[in-house]
Amino acid sequence: MVTSFGQSAPVRYEEATKLPLAKLQEARKTLREFFDAWDGYCRRAEVGFEPSMSEMGVLTWVARIRPSVRDTDMERKLRYVVNDVRTALDNLVHEIGMHVGADEKVLFNNAFPVVAETDSWRKAVKDRLSQLPQPVVDRIRDVQPFARPRRGPFPKHPLALLSDLDNANKHRDSFQVGLVPNPGQIRQLSSISFQLPVELAATITAMQHSEEQVDEMIKFLPGLGPVHDGDPVFEIRLPNGISPPTLEISPLDLPLSLAAVYDQERSGHFPIRPVIIDAYEYVRDTVLYVAGLDTKPPRPAELAQEAINWPR
Repeated sequence: MVTSFGQSAPVRYEEATKLPLAKLQEARKTLREFFDAWDGYCRRAEVGFEPSMSEMGVLTWVARIRPSVRDTDMERKLRYVVNDVRTALDNLVHEIGMHVGADEKVLFNNAFPVVAETDSWRKAVKDRLSQLPQPVVDRIRDVQPFARPRRGPFPKHPLALLSDLDNANKHRDSFQVGLVPNPGQIRQLSSISFQLPVELAATITAMQHSEEQVDEMIKFLPGLGPVHDGDPVFEIRLPNGISPPTLEISPLDLPLSLAAVYDQERSGHFPIRPVIIDAYEYVRDTVLYVAGLDTKPPRPAELAQEAINWPR
């Protein structure tokens, strides 16, 4: 096909989008069920952090979370969403391959690659995009994490995050949905104040001049993993030689968000709702763009913002 300006119009593989868009429609339905389950859990859940003080002068706050997220089917629904959204991309590559008459063995081996580094792209094309038209390969390149990065480092590019979740989804023990604090909320714990007897004030103030001593005195305990009922989450150790004063200690105010935790170093604390919506929309727009039904490649949403503003 030639336009009035003498340039070939991009080939549209509309037929090849039927299967991946159907898969995405299934994911959208399950995603709604997932959010309904989360909203229902939020309405009935009791979440708090109860304080206690030991004879050794350690203040500890313990999580009280009832019912447990593990008692719901949210994790199962999220696994279905991840699988369907990732499969839609592979379906697209397979359907376009069939449309252009790729060999059966090639069709079996081809898949939609997710490439983080430019240097790895050529190998990915050879291994996963064999016999596809060059314009299709170019459009798949356009949507890769190395070609369309987020401006901020967190969360990861939607395709990279989706690939991580999909890989973890194949190993049930390495993928879980749970409640985690946001990093900014953890940092805010350092502002906790107590009414202490005046004779202790000089000692406490002196300790604040040493970062090592303060780090030893104040600890956030769960790391990056989910918080479960009964977990100690935060403790403050009073200076050696000081008896625990008589204090009225309030419960800890530490809002939690639902997150998909699959690797403590990579998954972080970003709430799953905006992340999975972004991944779904990015894949949907990728399908339309790669098939030639849209002229502009999608861009990842800029989700990085202050933790206090993150959706819960």
